[in-house]
Amino acid sequence: MSIAFSFDQVWGQGQPDVSASHTSTTAKMRPGSIHSLSGRDQRVTHLGICLPVMILPMPVCGTTGLASLFSNICQANAEALSAIVIYQTANPGRPVIYSNANGTMDFRNGAYLGGSPEMRLMAASLTQMGRFYEFPSCSAGCTSDAKQPGPEDVLEKLMTTIPPVCAGADIIVGLGEIESDQDLVLEQLVVDNELVPFFERIITCVDSSEVNDLYQDIAQVGPGGNFLKSKNTQLAARSAEFFYPSLTDRHLYEPWVGIDIPTIYTKAREKVEEILSAPMVDPLPENVFKEPDEILQVADKEFAAKD
Repeated sequence: MSIAFSFDQVWGQGQPDVSASHTSTTAKMRPGSIHSLSGRDQRVTHLGICLPVMILPMPVCGTTGLASLFSNICQANAEALSAIVIYQTANPGRPVIYSNANGTMDFRNGAYLGGSPEMRLMAASLTQMGRFYEFPSCSAGCTSDAKQPGPEDVLEKLMTTIPPVCAGADIIVGLGEIESDQDLVLEQLVVDNELVPFFERIITCVDSSEVNDLYQDIAQVGPGGNFLKSKNTQLAARSAEFFYPSLTDRHLYEPWVGIDIPTIYTKAREKVEEILSAPMVDPLPENVFKEPDEILQVADKEFAAKD
C-alpha cells in the first residue's frame, strides 16, 4: 500500500475518489503483467466498472529498464501509452492517470534506489510528458533509501519530491515510506505530512496582485526606518502568504538553548499515539463497503475458476 497526497482535485464533480493502480512489465513478460495476455484479460475484466486507472511503469535503469536515463524515460512512456491504449480499447472513455515510478540501482551492489537524484530527474521528465498529453499526472516521490527515520531520510525526501512537484505532478505517492519503499513508518508519515504544506507553498508561487503592491509604505516609513509597525506588515503576518509549521522548531537561539524542546520525531510519535488512542472515525458509511466487497468476491471466484 502506498499513501499519496494530491495538490488539487484531479477529477471533476461526481467522479470517484479512488483509483486502481497497475504496473506494466515489458522487459520480461511475467504472467499477470498488463502487457501479457492473461494479465491484460484479467485487468480489463475485473475493472469493468469505470474506475480511474493509475498506469504506473517502474523500469529500473540497467535491470528491468534500459540503462541510460533518457532511454529509461522513453521506455516508461511507451509502457504507459500502450497500457492506456489497452484500457481505452476495452472501456472507451475510462479515466486514466499517467504515472511514473522509474528507479535506479546502485551499480556497486545491485540495490534498488528510491532516493536518488536520477530517479527524480526521470520523475520530473515523465510528469511533464503527462502534462503534455493532458492527463492527470502522478509521480513517486517523498522517497528515501534511509534504513531508519532521521536526517538522511528527510534530506532524500525533500530532494525526491521537489522536482516532480515543480514539474506539475497532481499526485505524489510515497508518504511515510523509507528503506527504498519497503517500510511504512507511522512517525515518518506524520513528518511527511508536515512536508506537504511546504510543497504546496512552493507551487503557489508569489502573488503579485495589486493587494500585494506595498511600495507606498516606503514613502511613509522614510529613510532609516523599518516596516515592523506598518499596518500592511501586520496584515501580512496573519495572511496565508507565510506558512507556519506545526512540527519544526522556530524558537530564537537563546530561548531554544534554555528549554527542552522535543525533536521532530518525538513530536511525531506523540501525534501517532494521540491518533491511535482516539476512537476510530470512518467517514464512510457501512453500506459503501458492501458493494466493493461483493465485487471482489465475484472477481475472486472468476479468477479461481480460470486457474
